[in-house]
Parts: sequence; C-alpha cells; structure tokens
Amino acid sequence: MEESSNDQSSTNNNENFIDAVTNDEDDDDSEDESEHEQIENSSGANLGDNDEQNLEESFSDEEETDLENDTPSTDDTLTNVKYLVDRTRAYVKLTRRTYILREFFLEEAKRKKLLVQGLILDCAVRWNTVYYILDRFITFQDSINQITVNPRRVLPSIASAMVHRLSTFIFNYNDWNILLL
Repeated sequence: MEESSNDQSSTNNNENFIDAVTNDEDDDDSEDESEHEQIENSSGANLGDNDEQNLEESFSDEEETDLENDTPSTDDTLTNVKYLVDRTRAYVKLTRRTYILREFFLEEAKRKKLLVQGLILDCAVRWNTVYYILDRFITFQDSINQITVNPRRVLPSIASAMVHRLSTFIFNYNDWNILLL
C-alpha cells in the first residue's frame, strides 16, 4: 500500500510538473504575442506615409557611399586583367610576326645579357603559360615602352602603318602596375 501511494504521488508530481511547464509555455506565447502587437502598433504609427521617403533616402545614402569609394570592385579588376592579358597576347603576336620587331627584341635580350630570346606566346591548353608570357613581357618593359611610344627613334626604317599600329599598344603606368601584381 505504501508503494501505491508513492506511485500516485510521483505520478501527481509528474503531472504537476508537466502542467507547470505547459502553463509557462502558454504564458510565454501570450507575452510574445502582446509584445509583437505592441511593436506592430508602434511601428505602424511611425512609418505610415514616410515609408517610401525613408526607403529612398537610405538608397540615396548607399549610392553616395558607392560613388565616394574609389576602390575598384573585383569584377572591374578581373576585367582589367583579362583586357591587359589580351592586349599582351596581341602585342606578342604582332612582334613575333614582324621580322624587324622580332629582331629588335632578340638584340635587346643580347644587350641586356638575358638568357631569354624575345617575347613568347602562351599555350591555351596550359594555364600556367599565361604567367610565362606576362613574366617575359615585364622583363622587356623598357623596350616595349620605347618601341610603342616612339618607334621611329628606335627603328628608323619602320613603316608608318606599323608606327600607327604600335601606338595602339601603349601601356600606361596603371597597366604596368596591374601586370606587376
């Protein structure tokens, strides 16, 4: 008989505990609902017709921040690098196809006592050859600047059509900095 009274008391304790937990949860839900209603009421009173105006002001602030920020985005940087690599390839193709330019770079390599012989092209299948073409291109930076800026002074016998074509390949200070990175 004592066991049955202990069982009943433990069962009653368990039920009381479950009821207490359930009541607490109900109380929490009602508190959350009342808080949510208060927030809706207070925010509804403040926002009203000014919603659109506040939203427009926040967007204009973001636009001003973007305009004030002078750092280029990642997309712009990647686009610039691709553009420079394409220009480098075109320049190297031109110098390798033109005898007088190819000879000029061979002589420059001898004059600078370099083990390399002129500019090289990359291979489309091997991705690391882009590094090699850029490395060699940077090695001849001074010569490339001389030949593109004033080709008649470096090569007096060069054709005027080639002078015009070389002038399209002038690399400025920013271009060289991007290639050096």
